[in-house]
Amino acid sequence: MPKWFARLFAVIMVLACGLTAWYAYQHEKLTFAIEDVRVSLETSQARERKQQYEYNEVTKALPEAKKELENIQPQADAAKTEENKLRDQRKTLRSSNAALNEQVAEADLRVSATASEYKNAIASLTDLTGTMEDGMTDALSLLYQALSSAAESEE
Repeated sequence: MPKWFARLFAVIMVLACGLTAWYAYQHEKLTFAIEDVRVSLETSQARERKQQYEYNEVTKALPEAKKELENIQPQADAAKTEENKLRDQRKTLRSSNAALNEQVAEADLRVSATASEYKNAIASLTDLTGTMEDGMTDALSLLYQALSSAAESEE
């Protein structure tokens, strides 16, 4: 066999090996991509079946829910009206409560001021009573001395 033929054959074999390796890599890559797309498709189809089932269930339940809503709607409207009335009443009561709390605070101040005045008046009366008792005691002592002196002078 000539040398050039052996070299040509070796080059062709190296190229064939390279093409085979590249083909094997591309085949594996495409196989993985196909499997990934297949799994994704199965997942999407399962999700679609589930959504269709849920849609059918909701479609069946919708007329009944509408009837129930029609029956309940007047009660809900009445409850909403009652809630609004109660909210207005609460606002009124809060403002009344605030006004009453202000009145109570003012009354407490007046009670404190009056109590202070009464304490001062009682202290003044206690002082006056003590002064009057001292004065009366002195007057009685003088009267007793005067009476004793008069009784001694008559004897």
